[in-house]
Amino acid sequence: MTDDLITLHIFAEDYTAPLSWRLAQWCRQLNADEWTVNPITVRGAGTFLFDYFDEIMTPYRRSRAARRHLSASRPEDLVRPTNLWQLSSASLAALQEFLPNGLFTSRCSDEGWFEDPILYRNGESMLGIVSHEAEGILRVTYAERLELEREGFPLRAVGAYVGY
Repeated sequence: MTDDLITLHIFAEDYTAPLSWRLAQWCRQLNADEWTVNPITVRGAGTFLFDYFDEIMTPYRRSRAARRHLSASRPEDLVRPTNLWQLSSASLAALQEFLPNGLFTSRCSDEGWFEDPILYRNGESMLGIVSHEAEGILRVTYAERLELEREGFPLRAVGAYVGY
């Protein structure tokens, strides 16, 4: 057995909100240690939602560092400076307030929304979602894949839109 990572694909149609949060907790238990989410503002809208997000997430703020994302307007922007938060049960519970329908959620308010959550393990993507594609990836070892299957998480070997 090797520690090389394999990429599995996950789809919104296979995940209820609670199951998506259970998957995030599973990643946390396997040493995922930070996360990010993209805030998207509507031009001319207020900032209440984003100010509230900052207030709630301040205790979990970790750093800003270059991290790989799953989508970008240009290939050279896949790795970019990224706001990061500490991954903990408490920070995931706080994030649930902004993604109430699970990790595949995107729209949150008329001011804007949060999309494309990514959980990182040792600076590398472990679980990532591209919200508008309703699809994501999970990068795990072969042994972890077997555990995911035993736990009943829906996984697919091939994605429709999202790759890594």
